[in-house]
Amino acid sequence: MKVSVVLLNFNNDKDTVKCLDSLVKVDYPDFEVIIVENGSDVKSKDILNSKIKSLKGKLNIVLVDKDKNYGFAEGNNIGVREAKGEYVVLLNNDTIVDKNYLKTMVAKLESSTQIAVVGSRINNIEEFYGNVETLGNVISLMGEPVNVNIKKCPQVEDETFTFMASGCSMMFRKSVIPEPFDGDYFIYGEDTYTAWLARLKGYDVKIAPDSKLDHLGGQVRIKKSNLLEFHGEKNKIMNPLIFYSIGNVVKMIPLILANVLFTIIVSTFKLRVHIRLKSYFWLLFNFGKVLRKRKWIQGQRNVKDKVIARFITYKIPQNFGPLNYLINALLFLYCFIVRLPVREIYLKK
Repeated sequence: MKVSVVLLNFNNDKDTVKCLDSLVKVDYPDFEVIIVENGSDVKSKDILNSKIKSLKGKLNIVLVDKDKNYGFAEGNNIGVREAKGEYVVLLNNDTIVDKNYLKTMVAKLESSTQIAVVGSRINNIEEFYGNVETLGNVISLMGEPVNVNIKKCPQVEDETFTFMASGCSMMFRKSVIPEPFDGDYFIYGEDTYTAWLARLKGYDVKIAPDSKLDHLGGQVRIKKSNLLEFHGEKNKIMNPLIFYSIGNVVKMIPLILANVLFTIIVSTFKLRVHIRLKSYFWLLFNFGKVLRKRKWIQGQRNVKDKVIARFITYKIPQNFGPLNYLINALLFLYCFIVRLPVREIYLKK
């Protein structure tokens, strides 16, 4: 089966070159690489063009040159529109992949027609990601990824268990997901969006543990931290608003408002409150657009929220020390009283 690998480059030709060198060694017979030049400066473009010429005959590369930065979400959509493969891979350009990277992902995707999305075993080797391995995860009530420790979670069947596949490395069936992201997300929360939509449609998401890569990470976040903080907060709130059933959205409103209040207090002390307020104002001024997104997504629903509940935890992903015990206890009590579906309650039934 033909595979299309989509890479974005935004003034990071150094990492993109390393990624391309690793893709040359990939042991898979039929794949193309689509590079979306996402508005880099002339110097970065020249270096990348020179590298592409040097790889002629070694990699099948398609270059899509754009004159502005469309962000991670729409940038990847642009690449997907050019893809000729039945399976599409979204791969961060700051990665180095193993030779079996594609072969093992394809094998997992083809192991069941119910699987729509497959992720990889990601070795995060930079301090930004904590120098930890990313494999499976569940999500918080607000849609934030929470890594799963298989040894400490007996309810987790195996290493293929996950709610979502990281946008760092994600393969999907183009027949099920024609475009993976909502362009308004720009960056952050967009991979949660893709997995949640696939699950609402009745499909599954899995990890291919033998699909391995190293993730360097951190460059875009250092250069564009304010922009990413704005989109991250905006998208974190938008996901539950558009994906939960209307009954569960009503139950989520107090939690969303409490989250907003807590975030405003913390960000005020950090002198970052203006960025968070910008996120909330975007949601208010674009509430009609959010409702239209919700209508489109809910129109594709084939399963109830309780089916997806085994992948949703009441626990928060942030570390507030001893305060976590109090916050988590209150969240569990709230979920139990209002019957908001989460895995800790769902799995006991």
